[in-house]
Amino acid sequence: LTGYFDRFVALARRFFAIGQNNGAHELISHSGQAISQLIIFSPYETKDKLPGLYQEIMNDFENLTQFGLENSISFLIQAEYCTIITGFVLRFSNGKQYPFIEQIAPRTLTKLFQLLRNKDFKIYEEALMTVSSFIKATNDVTEQKIFGPENMDTILHQFIYDGLTSGSPQVIIAASFLLGQIYSSRIAPADYLYRNFERFYTLLGQLLLNFDNRAVHPTLLR
Repeated sequence: LTGYFDRFVALARRFFAIGQNNGAHELISHSGQAISQLIIFSPYETKDKLPGLYQEIMNDFENLTQFGLENSISFLIQAEYCTIITGFVLRFSNGKQYPFIEQIAPRTLTKLFQLLRNKDFKIYEEALMTVSSFIKATNDVTEQKIFGPENMDTILHQFIYDGLTSGSPQVIIAASFLLGQIYSSRIAPADYLYRNFERFYTLLGQLLLNFDNRAVHPTLLR
């Protein structure tokens, strides 16, 4: 199984690189999704390969050059890298590898927070979903060290708030999903969440009453 996994991942990464070099939107998107799915559903026998593969892909992500790329291609590539990283975090959490998640979190969240200063809707949506995957991975861990008051304030009052007020249905769904993850988890003290409740409750109510695209409503009501 490990040999087949290596070959499939190498092939998907090759197509991902070809898509980047040729500005092929669909090839970038489909190959990025393929890498993520291969990681999420990777067999147990490959678990020792995943940390090294994560480091390789994260290095590629951090060293990504945007020189000569159209903005739409550059943004799509970065969004697909977020999708791939989400796959790793979900797979590590399912595999009870929290120590590795804690190890990679500072580097990964630093990159995600940089991306979330970009208002491209696709990047914003996928980066929020990657942050959500870290919330999910830490939910059952007592005394987690990934999310503290400072970065939780940034997530709530900058990234989630900006997402909910973005006007993009996809970003609103991702932001409200992340907000729901935080409030249903144990990563933040109850008094901290209570202090911030009214602001977001009011904003979600306004979206329910005034936002025309009803596709966002099921996520807002969770």
